[in-house]
Amino acid sequence: MEAPRHDTHVPFLDHIRGFAILIVFLFHCLMATPGFDPMLWNGWFADFTQMRWPSLLVFPAALGGVGVPIFFVVSGFCIHLSHSRTRQKSIRHFFIRRFFRIYPPYLAALLIFSFVFPWHSIRFNSLFNFAQFGSHVLLVHHFSERSFFAINASFWSIAVEFQLYLLYPLLLMLVGRFSWLKALWSLAALEIAMRLFGGVYETVSNTTPPRWIDGSPLGYWFSWSIGAAAAEAFLQHRSLPFSWAPVWLFPLLTLASTLVRPLVPFSFVFAALATVSAISHLLGKNPGLENATSHRGSEYLRQVGVLSYSIYLLHQPIVILVPRYIEKLMPGLDLHPLATFVLCLGTWIPVLLCSRLFYRFIELPSIALGKIVLRWSPMPGKVAIAAPVSGAERSE
Repeated sequence: MEAPRHDTHVPFLDHIRGFAILIVFLFHCLMATPGFDPMLWNGWFADFTQMRWPSLLVFPAALGGVGVPIFFVVSGFCIHLSHSRTRQKSIRHFFIRRFFRIYPPYLAALLIFSFVFPWHSIRFNSLFNFAQFGSHVLLVHHFSERSFFAINASFWSIAVEFQLYLLYPLLLMLVGRFSWLKALWSLAALEIAMRLFGGVYETVSNTTPPRWIDGSPLGYWFSWSIGAAAAEAFLQHRSLPFSWAPVWLFPLLTLASTLVRPLVPFSFVFAALATVSAISHLLGKNPGLENATSHRGSEYLRQVGVLSYSIYLLHQPIVILVPRYIEKLMPGLDLHPLATFVLCLGTWIPVLLCSRLFYRFIELPSIALGKIVLRWSPMPGKVAIAAPVSGAERSE
């Protein structure tokens, strides 16, 4: 048996992040554009005959929500690699690393959109608004319909991912008690049951499921954990998950599930499986990974991937300024939806510029501060997260 990999460098992950944030941006541009038809249904199935031609033309952008499961899988993969590399595998060290990686930039963005950004700032004139802000600070806002998409609609997934970090030690405990295969089967059954409930609920009631179900991290645990399982298999030189599947299989299932109403919640799972299958194929084709990105993406896409967290935190409130300003400056103007959509796409330039500044002055200093705190942190005692292997990762 080969020794586990050390000092592992996975350059193409930045390209995957870049692709994910680009399609999420396209999706939010479409959602911000008045005049486009949402998915129209005829019973259980999508009915394209009722959609107007502009909506049909940009329909691929409506699938951009699959960028979120892509981020979740990459997150699980990177966190397991990073933790396996760390010599001191204590709970304290793990949570210090994760806290400074995600929370200070999130908090900075929350403060900007709550107090500075004039189109989103909160008026603290009611108890509800105080509770709204507090629920975002505590990352529990996604459990309520009234706060799920409030302040910045993209923040719901940050709360879910933060809670998945809290579940990571429990995942490793399950793996140590049983095995990766048995743990994943259990998590898959849990997530499928929750998504089946959501699909039936929405089909029957024509409303979204309760947010305490729809936003629960348990409904995303399997989709996140398969990324960690792929990292484990890679580090141990074992067969990579879903490498047996043709690269087109899970993307096709993702698309098909969006067209059948009770299966719409399963598009998240299929997109996650498509991502882990793609990662497995990429790792299998070039085990050394030294030149893995030479023919798999441009330098621009890689740079966008590096900035992806900052872009994700900032972009949506900026995008939705376009239709608001059109309505404010030219009230009554019947602008064609395609024109509005193109104008929304134009916000990419200011989004990218703001994200570069945010990354430079908020995100990177937060990571550096976390490393300082780790150096000051006392050596761990007996409580530790048992990771099966050692490895490494270039960036998280």
